Amino acid sequence: MTRRYYGLRTKPPSLTLEEVYWKLQNLYFLFRGKDYFRQKARITETDLPDEIKHEAAVALTFQLFPITKWSQQDITEDHVFEAIEFLYDYVSKPGEWVEQSSPGGYVFWGYDGYDDEAGRTEFGSPPESEQTRNLSGFGVLGLIVSREPPSLWKCWNPALFAGFPSAGGTVEKSG
Repeated sequence: MTRRYYGLRTKPPSLTLEEVYWKLQNLYFLFRGKDYFRQKARITETDLPDEIKHEAAVALTFQLFPITKWSQQDITEDHVFEAIEFLYDYVSKPGEWVEQSSPGGYVFWGYDGYDDEAGRTEFGSPPESEQTRNLSGFGVLGLIVSREPPSLWKCWNPALFAGFPSAGGTVEKSG
């Protein structure tokens, strides 16, 4: 997922805040579909536990879940960044899907473990390179998103968020 396609390399577009929000939704769905939120948040494709909804409501300044139902006033730069950071805290990469058995002899299928570090590496991390160390941003799958100056979104090494502008591009605020 690190390939930048032709149009993104030659003419990086500007995105509206709503388009960035749409990218965030797809990031969540991508990792949810791979069970990366299963261990810590118990989120699966068919289950969104009340406990994680409550944890998000207490930790954040808005209601994160359901991620596709944010009110128009909740679609802000701060909320998008807060959502990425919150999800980062709950991500872990599942191991192999294997047959297991309980002490009582019940046989079931499940993951043979989870790797927090690998999950966080794939999902993203705060900027660490010399070029981006002093930026106020957050990385997602190699993408460094920064708000410098505040109304602009700058991105380096676009990967997962195909459509984000390359260095020097902007995401425009709407409304």
